[in-house]
Amino acid sequence: MNYKTYFIIGIFIGIIITFIIGFIIFKPEIKLIKKEVSSDIPDECGLAAGSLIHQIRDEDVCKIKCRARCFSLDADYKKIEFKEGINACNSCKCYCNE
Repeated sequence: MNYKTYFIIGIFIGIIITFIIGFIIFKPEIKLIKKEVSSDIPDECGLAAGSLIHQIRDEDVCKIKCRARCFSLDADYKKIEFKEGINACNSCKCYCNE
């Protein structure tokens, strides 16, 4: 074997060692199974001028608030369950994957 072969083998081994050391130092979190987390987002509705005023008035607002909650938990948005309340506050349930 000549010096070029040893040089290439040395570079290859150096790259492998660097990768292993970097992996040990930074320890990336590998999550194979994501846990589902659910939470209720309160509507906080109230009566004003004879009609019910909602903070979460429709499915789009529910989805925006859910995405914000998942982001704050460092989780991925999964889905929402929105139910419009008749003469009552709306219901918004948020689901995230951790």
